[in-house]
Amino acid sequence: MERIKEALLSPEPEKEYQSRIELDFFRHSIKENIFSDDSVNPLSPAGRHFIKKQAEPGKIRQSLAFGSPRERAPHSALLKMAGAEAEITGDESFEELKAKLNATLKIGTKIVIDPELDLSMDYSGPFGAAVAEHWYGDGYLSFITNESDQLAKELGDTTSVYTYSRLSARVAKFIQKHLKVAPVWDRLVKQEKYPSNVLSRFFGSHGGMLEAFLLKIIETLKGKEQRDILIKLLDDENFAPTEGFKIFIDTGPDGGQKIHVFYHKEKDGQVLFHFDEEVSVDLINQLACGETKK
Repeated sequence: MERIKEALLSPEPEKEYQSRIELDFFRHSIKENIFSDDSVNPLSPAGRHFIKKQAEPGKIRQSLAFGSPRERAPHSALLKMAGAEAEITGDESFEELKAKLNATLKIGTKIVIDPELDLSMDYSGPFGAAVAEHWYGDGYLSFITNESDQLAKELGDTTSVYTYSRLSARVAKFIQKHLKVAPVWDRLVKQEKYPSNVLSRFFGSHGGMLEAFLLKIIETLKGKEQRDILIKLLDDENFAPTEGFKIFIDTGPDGGQKIHVFYHKEKDGQVLFHFDEEVSVDLINQLACGETKK
């Protein structure tokens, strides 16, 4: 349980941006582990309160939560988005929390269910068997980063999600979508239609889904040695509950866009890994297409 206690801190704010879109990607909180059907395995009471404590005040109005079709992911996203609100106790079921937050809206909803935040648990066929061997055994992240792309190519597997490039592409496509939103948001900020210049999005996902993107960014910008340091810190498995990274899309006064990827891992007050780097739009586009060029 020590990994669960690790803190994900916020970066120091950028000095120069006119508007910002903040994308918060993270693994769901602690689940019950009592259901045979993983698709309905909900958050435990401890898991609900654990992620509620990570919520920041003032995030609710200009925010939206996203989650996979598995309840614990969108439930986590809603709690991280709105958990600091006085009316949220942390004891609400997913349906109760969703109803409570949607009741404050004239139209629409505060939660979006997106299958692209989920993983297909199909381990059939030679490639699926290889994934299962490492997922239930040892070396999942090493397999994903070093072997999965080539093995899928050799086996002619064109559908499995579990490859380095395909997992990275899923996250990159979410960033691409918000790069298109950024100019619209910037215009609204200029018109002073909102009290804050930051638009927040919360993405609840699952272990094994998000890590590939972060590792590929680190590998591309800092090299395999730094990537492998993080793999070791993650025990060659996946993120701990609620662990993840943030993406900041900043629009400057001149309309130019900057993308930052931020990840921070510490334990008992000791910083284990810190990554806060600008990433080019070209790199995001390459990753979204499944490319790996620098």
